Amino acid sequence: MHFLILIICCVRAVLTQSCTPQDATLNFEELATKYGYPPQKYKVTTEDGYILTLYRLPGPREPVLLQHGTLDSSSTWLLRGNNSLGITLANANYDVWISNLRGNKYSRDHTLLDPDKDDAYWNIDLDHFGTYDLPAIIDTILHVTRLKKIKVIAHSAGNTIFYILGSMRPNYNKKIKLLIALAPIAYMHNSYNAVTWLGSNVRALDDILLNFNVHELFGETTLLQKLLKVVCNNPLIGYEVCLNRLLFPLTGFDNEQIKPDFNPIIFGHFPAGFPRKSLLHFSHIWRRKEFIRFDYGSQNYRFYNSTEPPRYNLGAVTMRIVLIAGRNDWLAPLKNVNLLSKKLPNVVQYIIHPLKQFNHLDFTWGENVKENLFPYIFDALNMYS
Repeated sequence: MHFLILIICCVRAVLTQSCTPQDATLNFEELATKYGYPPQKYKVTTEDGYILTLYRLPGPREPVLLQHGTLDSSSTWLLRGNNSLGITLANANYDVWISNLRGNKYSRDHTLLDPDKDDAYWNIDLDHFGTYDLPAIIDTILHVTRLKKIKVIAHSAGNTIFYILGSMRPNYNKKIKLLIALAPIAYMHNSYNAVTWLGSNVRALDDILLNFNVHELFGETTLLQKLLKVVCNNPLIGYEVCLNRLLFPLTGFDNEQIKPDFNPIIFGHFPAGFPRKSLLHFSHIWRRKEFIRFDYGSQNYRFYNSTEPPRYNLGAVTMRIVLIAGRNDWLAPLKNVNLLSKKLPNVVQYIIHPLKQFNHLDFTWGENVKENLFPYIFDALNMYS
C-alpha cells in the first residue's frame, strides 16, 4: 500500500509539473553568473588521464580552493545564493577556485576511457582523489596564479582526501598554506545507527551492484538517480522521504537550518555521481576502525606486499589545519574528530560549533551559515596568512 501511494504521488508530481525554484534547474556556471560571478572554466588532466572541471571566480585577494565531499559537486558551494560560501568569498574579493573530483557530473571524462562503456574508468578509491586529482588541481591553481601556496576549505570527504594527499604525497604539504576542514572525516567507527547499518551491509549491497554491473552511483543517466529525483522533488513527500528518512538519519537532524522549501534546490544538484568502489573504501575504514587504504582482502599482498591494508600516515600530514566540527554531526561525530585531532601534527585550531543541532549538511546548506559559521572561516583565513 505504501509503495502504491508513493507511485501515485510521483506520477502526480510529474503530471502537475510542480513549480520548481530556478536555482534547482541551473548548472554551476548559470548559478555563478546569476549571483554576479561568471566563472572561468579550466579542464585539468590528471597523471592517470582523468579530465576534471575546475572553476574560478576571479578576485584580487589570495586564492582559496573549495573542495566538495562525497556525492557532491562544485554547485554545493553556491546553493544558498548570496548566503553561500562561494559567493560570500567572492564578494570579499577572494580568488575563489571550486573543483570537481573524478566521476561527478562535471568531471566525467578521460583521455582514453568512456565512463558509459569502460568499467575501468570507475576503478576509483579514495587514493585516486588524494594522489591524482588534488595534485592536478593544486598545481593548476599555482601555475595560473604564479604562487607557491594556496588556502583550502573542504567539506566532509573533501578534507579526507587532503589527509591522504599529505600522507601519500608529503611534498604537497608545503603547497597548502591552510586547510579549513569542515565536518572532518578520517575515522568512521564511532558512528550512529544508520551509518552502522550502512557499514554493516555495504558488502551485500556492493555484491548486488556488481551483479548488475553498476559502478557509478547516482550518475545523472542512471535509473536510480532518475527515480530519486522524482521522489525527492515531489512536493508532498520529497522532504519527508529524502531528508527526514534518508539524509538526516545519516548526517544528523536539523530541520531548522534545512527546511522543506530548500529541498528542491538540494535535489536539483545532489547527488552528483560517485564511484561505487570509493563508497566501499569508506566501509573498510568503518569496519577496521582505522584510517586505511582500500582493503583488497586476499589480494592485499599483490597491491601492498602485505596481508593487511596500510594505514595512512597522519603524522606526515604537516600542513596547517583548522578543524570545525558539529555537535550533531552523525557522519563526523566528535569522538572521531577528537581522535583525528590527536593524530594530526599541525592542528592550529579545533572549533566545535556551539549550536546544539548543527549537523553534517549545515556546513554547506544551512540557512544561517553566513551568520553562524562563516565568521569562524573568515577569522581563520585572516589569522593564518
